[in-house]
Amino acid sequence: MNLKNLYNYNNITVEYKTLVKEKKQNKEKEIQAAILIQKCFRGFVVRKKYLIFKYYIKYMQNQIQMLSCKFLLKKMKKAKSEEQAILYLSDNATKIQKM
Repeated sequence: MNLKNLYNYNNITVEYKTLVKEKKQNKEKEIQAAILIQKCFRGFVVRKKYLIFKYYIKYMQNQIQMLSCKFLLKKMKKAKSEEQAILYLSDNATKIQKM
């Protein structure tokens, strides 16, 4: 081997080593990028599920509150009608007594 071939061989070896090193660095960057994308996507999915559950919980709370208000309204109407019936009967009793 002459000196020129040896020098070219050395340059090729150095070049190869730098290419291998760059390839490893690029692979590491790709892995980190993939991890970051997965992390962001998983966070997005969790936030989306949270918002959906929050909406349905609020919806259910509103429905339960509406039903309890309807029940209370029926109860109050029934109490009022019973009270009016008692007043009507007592008013009739006083009218009869006045005669």
